[in-house]
Amino acid sequence: VDEMAGWEPHQVANNRVRQMNKTVTEWATHKSRLFGWLKSLGTQAPSKFDYSVQELKNRIRLCSELFIDHLETLEAFSASLGARHYQFLQPNLYWKKTQTPEEQRVITLYDEVRPAHGGKVIGDYLRENKIYGDVLNAAASRKDISGPVIDLSGFFENEGGKIFYTLVHMTDEGQKMIAERFCQEITNEPAAQ
Repeated sequence: VDEMAGWEPHQVANNRVRQMNKTVTEWATHKSRLFGWLKSLGTQAPSKFDYSVQELKNRIRLCSELFIDHLETLEAFSASLGARHYQFLQPNLYWKKTQTPEEQRVITLYDEVRPAHGGKVIGDYLRENKIYGDVLNAAASRKDISGPVIDLSGFFENEGGKIFYTLVHMTDEGQKMIAERFCQEITNEPAAQ
């Protein structure tokens, strides 16, 4: 839950003043080149939200390895119950080609206003790269432990309407479309042995 990292209640010792200073400074930096330049002259510790692309790649690799490990456990559990499991990899707003004005504001929010995951540099990386590659490769080569793994990251790629209200959370219409896709995948699968 990176978005909550560093959060503190504003009632705690001087947090109101500190949060106000931080907010005004961020706003002025984005609105004024002169202020941004002056701010860059000072020494400032890097934000805990300043991830490099390499750090992001490392996080994706580690999370992919954990995901595959969990698939092994889930497969064993499912087999013990005679059940079948499905993994649907989450769609995201970055892969939607035609974004509504509201969706564009969400992107601006994460890129510029509150860069919880690292700002525009990380946003650009996520727009240009498929982050599920390691998971999909492992699932394809190890079908005995994975069950169906369905990549929905680009599911809304060509949709024009409002689908997302955050980078990954969908409107009712988006939820309905995803639910229909889930049903389609599940009902088209052969019966479990």
